Amino acid sequence: MILHLNFEELTSLRVGVESVLDYADTVGIPESVLKKELLSVEALNTRLSGDLSLETLEDLALVKAAVTTIVARLRVIMETRVLSAHPADTEAVAAYFDYAHCLSVAHRIKMKEAEMEGMIELVTASPVTPETAQTFDFPD
Repeated sequence: MILHLNFEELTSLRVGVESVLDYADTVGIPESVLKKELLSVEALNTRLSGDLSLETLEDLALVKAAVTTIVARLRVIMETRVLSAHPADTEAVAAYFDYAHCLSVAHRIKMKEAEMEGMIELVTASPVTPETAQTFDFPD
């Protein structure tokens, strides 16, 4: 299945990836604390060249984890910039748009996840299991 991303969403996701990775380095958060989150964000970073092909539900789960981490970080940035300056400040507005674009992607991922789970349940006539999440392929 394809998760379509427009130019603004790709740009905002890249900003979010950079912010998450820079924040972890700057604050000195040990990799062991956020290892799973950082790995998912780094993995997503390598795929941000256009639309995302999601071959399995497990693949979608990794993208979802990364985008969730990015959205959380961008929300903090947006709130900080709004409170430190003014809601109409240029940096605050830019932070809002980065957050909003990524939030929109996160919502579409949830919709895609429900669609993929429904298709697995329809085809297999049983609930999604960890095995089917790994092995049930969704062609583009």
